[in-house]
Amino acid sequence: MDRSRLAAATLLLLALLSSLVVAQESAADTAPIPVTVAVDTSRSLRPGDLARTTDQIAATLALLPSDQPTGLLAFDDEPRWLVELGATPNDVTAALEALDPVGNYTQLHDALVVAARAMPEGGVILLATDGRDENSATTLEDVARVCESQGVRILPLAMGRSLQERTLRRLALLTGGEYLGSGEAGQMVEAISRSRDEIEQQQQEDTATIVVQPPATEPATPPVSRESTGSEGPAEERDTLPLPLILALVTILVLAAVLARLLGNLRQGPSESEAAHYCPRCGGAVPFEGATCPRCEEESLIARLQNRGIMELRQTAEFPVQPPSSLEDAFDPAVLEVTRVLADENMITIRTQGGDPRSYMLSSESAFAVGRDARSNSIGIPDTALSARHFKIVPEDGRYYVIDMGSTNGTYVNDEAVRSHLLKSGDVIRAGRTEFEYRSKARSLS
Repeated sequence: MDRSRLAAATLLLLALLSSLVVAQESAADTAPIPVTVAVDTSRSLRPGDLARTTDQIAATLALLPSDQPTGLLAFDDEPRWLVELGATPNDVTAALEALDPVGNYTQLHDALVVAARAMPEGGVILLATDGRDENSATTLEDVARVCESQGVRILPLAMGRSLQERTLRRLALLTGGEYLGSGEAGQMVEAISRSRDEIEQQQQEDTATIVVQPPATEPATPPVSRESTGSEGPAEERDTLPLPLILALVTILVLAAVLARLLGNLRQGPSESEAAHYCPRCGGAVPFEGATCPRCEEESLIARLQNRGIMELRQTAEFPVQPPSSLEDAFDPAVLEVTRVLADENMITIRTQGGDPRSYMLSSESAFAVGRDARSNSIGIPDTALSARHFKIVPEDGRYYVIDMGSTNGTYVNDEAVRSHLLKSGDVIRAGRTEFEYRSKARSLS
C-alpha cells in the first residue's frame, strides 16, 4: 500500500471513530435528567406538616412531563426507596399518599448520598425536610462531594415547624441547587427545569471534543537515490516514514480518550486526605481526627444525670394552695412577695387532657421525675401513653436538662424527639398526651 492510500485509510478510520463518539454523546445529551423526590418521614414532623408538603409535591409532579424519570426515597431511621428511580410522576404521587411519620431518628445525610449515587449521569433531588440529621454515618460535606462527582443538584423544600433553614440553604449552595423555602408548585417546576438545563449544559461542557489533525501533506519531491546522497541508509530512512506505527498510536490515543470519557462519570472514592473520620469508641462520624464525638458526649451526659436523686412533690410547697392558671400568674410580684421564693425561679407547668394546669417549683439539686408510676417519680400522671418512668428534669451547674429514661413513646421538646436536651425558658416538653412547659426567670428580692 502506497503512502496516499495509507493516509486515506487513516482518515477513514478516524472518521468512523469520530462518528461513534458523536453518536454516544448525542444519546447522552437526549437522555432525560431524572428527578428523585426525597421526603423526611421521621417523627420530628407532625402528620399535618407532612400531609401539606406531600400535597405540594403532588401538585408539582402533575406539571412535569408524564415520561419524566422519577423516584421516591423516604428516610427516617434509614433511607428506603418506596418508588425506584425510573418510574413516572404518577407512580410517585400515588405513593406519597401513604406516607406517615415513623421511626425515632432522621438519617438525612445518608439518604442524600443514597439518592445521589442512584443518578450517576446527573439528576435533581427535590428534598422535603426540616433539616435535622440524626445517626447518619455520613456528613454534609460527604453529601456535597458525592453530588459534585455525580452532577446532582439539591432543591430543598422547607417542612415542619422546627426548621433548620441554615442547613437547607447550605445544601442548595454546596450542590448548585436552589432553596425553595415553602415554595409553590409552579416555583418548584421552574426550579427543576432550570436545574435540568444547567446539568445538561455542564455535561456538554465536560464532554471534550476530540480533534485529530491529519499529518501535513508534504510537497512531492523526486526520489533520492543512494548515489546522490553519498550514503547508504539515512536517505531511505527519511523517505520511508513509519506510517503504520503512527496509525496505531493515533488509534490507541483516540480509543483511550473515548474510554476515559465513558468512564469519567463513575464515582471515585475519596482520597486518603478526604476520608471521613470516625469516633474510635462508637464509630460515629466526627469532623476531624481527634474531635469530640457528639454522640459519645451525649451518652456521657445521660449516664451522669439519669441516676440523680429525685425530688418529692412536697418540696415545691412555696406555691400558693391554689395553683396559678398560667406561668405569668406564677411569677406575679405579689405571689413572690408572699411566698418569698428564691431570686432564680425555675418552674414546670403541667397540662393534661381535661385537667387544670398545675405548676411546680424545680429543685436546684434534685431531679423532677415524671412517669405513670407515682411511687418512683416526683409526680405520677395517669396517662396511658406515658411509661412508668418516662423522663427527668435534672439540674446541672445552674442549668436544667430533660433526660428521656428509655420511654416507649419518646420524649419531645418543641415537637422534636430528644434523648437529652438543655432547656431554655419557654420550651415545651411533650410526653404521651401531656405537655410540660419550662419557665425560668430571675427576680430581685426587695
